[in-house]
Amino acid sequence: MINLKLNAPATDIAFNGKDKYFIITEKWGLYLVDKTFNKIERFSVLDYLNGANGRVPVGSAFLGENEFGIVGWNKIFVFFKEDGSVPNKNNLPSFTEGLNNYVITSRGAYNTVRSRLYHVLSMAYLPENNSIYLITVPNSKNNKFIISRFDKSDNLLSEEFTPTLKKGIVIKDKKSLGDYYITGLTSYKGYLYAVSKQFSQVLKINPMTKEIENIYQFNEINNPQGITFNNDIMQILSYENGANIIYSLSE
Repeated sequence: MINLKLNAPATDIAFNGKDKYFIITEKWGLYLVDKTFNKIERFSVLDYLNGANGRVPVGSAFLGENEFGIVGWNKIFVFFKEDGSVPNKNNLPSFTEGLNNYVITSRGAYNTVRSRLYHVLSMAYLPENNSIYLITVPNSKNNKFIISRFDKSDNLLSEEFTPTLKKGIVIKDKKSLGDYYITGLTSYKGYLYAVSKQFSQVLKINPMTKEIENIYQFNEINNPQGITFNNDIMQILSYENGANIIYSLSE
């Protein structure tokens, strides 16, 4: 359980591969915390109405050891980096609390083609190709599983695709990929890992071959919100009974 006091339920988590987690909340709280979840190192609240309206923040990713990004379900994105040297008055257009913790490096909207009629609930950064990834969630009219990739150098769409299943991989209960409701996404060692809320599964996706290479089943995690890796340990963030909980999983 995360015992730190947050301003709202957490919606995603990311790890910088060294010593910090980045946690975002429904009320645009941006928390950098230590790897033991005992100390909040930096905290701000984004003024999301000033500029691009990001709606509820749903995805986050480290873009480097001290730089990170978030995305709203309507594909509005904001990138930050740690910086305590910026005068408070310079950050007034960006934050409503914690004016001297971060500086915004980029802000805008991801434009898509195949997935333009969908919302997203997840975000990942793949350092191997300097790209941001988003995955669609089904709605009442459309239910395709579409992965969108954006080049971080200009935040423009590079490709959109629906992954195929590697030989021998089977989806449970004869469902289709379009039935998957992906609430968390991360990258680790060249792969994307997407957590499915309703099926209690994690999909291991090879973004180069565009194949799903493995499907991991988990139990007793009721409300997955995000996924990350701390070294080789897969961790899933869940919000249950008013508490933010971290589950550490191993094969």
